[in-house]
Amino acid sequence: MDRCPPEICSEIYAFACLDGGRTGRSLSLVSKFTNETSKPYKLQSISLIGHAQIYAFADLVERTPEHLRRVKSIFVSAHSRETAILPRAVAPEYHRRSEVYAALKRILTAIAPCVEIAHVFLVFFRPFVLLPVSLPHLEELVIHGAIEPSTTPFNPQIYFPSLKYLWLTSSGSPTFLLQKVLPVAPILEQLRLSEIKSEIHAEDWKRQSSSTRRIRSYDVRTT
Repeated sequence: MDRCPPEICSEIYAFACLDGGRTGRSLSLVSKFTNETSKPYKLQSISLIGHAQIYAFADLVERTPEHLRRVKSIFVSAHSRETAILPRAVAPEYHRRSEVYAALKRILTAIAPCVEIAHVFLVFFRPFVLLPVSLPHLEELVIHGAIEPSTTPFNPQIYFPSLKYLWLTSSGSPTFLLQKVLPVAPILEQLRLSEIKSEIHAEDWKRQSSSTRRIRSYDVRTT
């Protein structure tokens, strides 16, 4: 690899570092040359599962020089894999939810200038509408989890000017969600909603879609 032109190496790293970050970590162990030349690409695709990984990555990305925080895609699950098979594991995570949300905010603040795709999985009520910080280049957002209406005032300073594709999996009244989502996503084109518990809400969404013409595609599904 150290005989390969840097331009070719860059293309290889860009194609290789598309998993959750494992390839980027492995490249650090190949050689000093590979470690140095792959730095701009190691973080371009990241997967974080559970509070331990979220805390660790928040510390890592804040220590990383700004020109190397080139995270384009990120998946975050605030809940570890154990919660799927051990329901009792949810209880301690519930008490840590504020700390996890704070760490998530640190991460998003650090990568705000570059992130384009974000998928976020949350079980507990979240105290923000979409995400807790503005992301100027975010184009696609998938977020699972309910909004806490009583603690979610509209904040015009949190803005997503490039957001085109939004998938929400939380239930809520059409009026509430439209008032919260549309002002912060001015060019939203596709809106997908699932896990809507009420058939009434689903019908309301379909009626709202005809009045909100700037959104080209609505996908409302009930469960």
